[in-house]
Amino acid sequence: PFIINAVKVGSMFGQEIVVTVAENGEICIWKTEDIHAPPLVIQNHISTWGIAIHDGLLAVSANNFKITVYNMSMFNFFGPQQPNLWLGNTERIELEGHHHNIPCVDFNATGRYLASASIDASCRIWDLKTRQEIIHKSSSSGDQSLWYWSVKFIQPSTLKYTRCVDKELNKAFSRRHYQGRSTSLLNLGLCHSASSPAYPMSVSHELDLDEESIDFEIYQDDDTLDQELLDMEQEYQDFITMGGEEEEEEDEEEEEEEEEEEEEEEEEEEDEDEDEDEEDEDSWGDLPSPGDTAIPYDFDMDRVRNMLQQRLNETARESLNDMDQDISDNEDDRYELTPPPNLPSYIIPDIIKTRPQPTHSNLQEYLMMTTAKDVILLNSTLPRMKKIRAEHNLLSKVDVRQDQLLSILDRMNMVEWLPELELFVAASQKGTVALMRVLQVEFNDGIQHCMFNNECYLPASVLESTPLYGISRDSRHKRSATGARRDQYRKKRKFELGRQSANTKLGAKRIHLVRVRGGNVKRRALRLESGNFSWGSEGISCKTRLLTVVYNASNNELVRTNTLVKGAVIQIDATPFRQWFESHYATSLGKKKVVDEVKEEKKSKAVEKKLVARDATIDPLLNDQFHAGRLYAVISSRPGQSGRCDGYILEGKELEFYLRKIKSRK
Repeated sequence: PFIINAVKVGSMFGQEIVVTVAENGEICIWKTEDIHAPPLVIQNHISTWGIAIHDGLLAVSANNFKITVYNMSMFNFFGPQQPNLWLGNTERIELEGHHHNIPCVDFNATGRYLASASIDASCRIWDLKTRQEIIHKSSSSGDQSLWYWSVKFIQPSTLKYTRCVDKELNKAFSRRHYQGRSTSLLNLGLCHSASSPAYPMSVSHELDLDEESIDFEIYQDDDTLDQELLDMEQEYQDFITMGGEEEEEEDEEEEEEEEEEEEEEEEEEEDEDEDEDEEDEDSWGDLPSPGDTAIPYDFDMDRVRNMLQQRLNETARESLNDMDQDISDNEDDRYELTPPPNLPSYIIPDIIKTRPQPTHSNLQEYLMMTTAKDVILLNSTLPRMKKIRAEHNLLSKVDVRQDQLLSILDRMNMVEWLPELELFVAASQKGTVALMRVLQVEFNDGIQHCMFNNECYLPASVLESTPLYGISRDSRHKRSATGARRDQYRKKRKFELGRQSANTKLGAKRIHLVRVRGGNVKRRALRLESGNFSWGSEGISCKTRLLTVVYNASNNELVRTNTLVKGAVIQIDATPFRQWFESHYATSLGKKKVVDEVKEEKKSKAVEKKLVARDATIDPLLNDQFHAGRLYAVISSRPGQSGRCDGYILEGKELEFYLRKIKSRK
């Protein structure tokens, strides 16, 4: 048996499949409808890690620094299929360009482009139609923390759109944006929604009581070897580029004299050998871009421009004749055959490239990439990707455990994008998962800006000191990326049934019983008029009447229709709570002082002593609500599942927050 490095669930020709890649290079593919049948086994001959699935295509990345893309329509495992749009009848292709292991690959929505992340600190995008790399982003530093571990395509239309209405926040953002300063949440005076997880300390682990001995060398050797290889490559490059600096410094004066002589000789040679220069094709292909090279002012620019015009025409004819058929058929391709106008006399104009460039400058998709600790959102523009937003130390700033094994595995190498929820899931092998929402925020001046909001860290309560090795999600019941319904390859399951929402309203109590999986019963509340609510600061709960819905963070329509859902802010009758307060503290609540004297009842000394010991103070905001006879409360139960409307009374900072929200919406 060999170690399974990765597992992925996806759809292939309308059938759900499970793909595994192993340490020995075996790629195994199962159909979930017949999971006990023998799998399709493809041999990659080397340790394989990354998996990407698109309808008809399977891409894997391995430790031989190559990406292999298989055309699954050429395998009989799925029956007769139409040839793939991008690979045609080619069974497999290999993409080469990385200089180290490639832990992750991912297809875009069309399947034409493939993104890859490597621990050589580079991220590349490949065009399967031309089998060429079209975009490349890399880091020159050999720091292990800058290795790229995962990559994921994201369509901009799936981001969560929102509008900023806070004037102070708009002003702060505009000021920092136009000054070129950071616009992170921290710099804007905001914080993430997620609360930090709590990790219990294992006493036996800290004191090495009955602890198994762990050979950490098996985890450290791979990273150490990878770092040594990168260091050797960097030293070799430094030797090539910097090795001759000492000699150049010693002969600096001699070279300056030689350069002056060469410039004079070049001017003479160009006058004599004009025809030879026109025939030399490669000499102009290596010219620098505009603004990089200057020539003397007394140079004959009229003659040079004539030469350039002739060279441009010849090069353009040859390039157009040698273009690939798929590029030449594209009506959007345009090439400049003349140098740019109004060039300064001392600048050599840029000329056409002999290799045709892609017709598009943007793939219309974002790229989410992770290093060991950071998350980076990139725009897939050509020829270089532009950084839009970065979140540093996404998990390491909340997961502060110092376990030796977990520290070695502290890297975010598992990611998923859930477009239905506008949610990005990032998991570290250390054992922590972050749910991060990607927001497209529009400010008052019309500028739209991408922002990250960490909404939750998992697990929220208890996490043992054990590594995390994988995440996955089910997508069979979801629609495809184009919005089309997926083909059904098996009978429906009751637990997959999407039921209509309850839409519980205010009214006379009415509950439907719904049979669910396992013979259980759910209580679907259609109308409710009362519920149990707790008063947290006093530690009591009372059954009271529901009055109206006043706020819902997700949808104002639920407020207008008085729909009861979990998390909604409602108003409840304050009478049961007032009666309890008056009986417990012997103090009237929410009533103005009456001028007429009220006859006091006689109380025993024991009762009076007990009442004095009790603290009858109450929040002024809550006292005003008692005076009005209505209290603000939040529903914490799920009326459509449990048939109950239970919750708690709002107090303190939470009450102030919701009062501001309610006031701003009126």
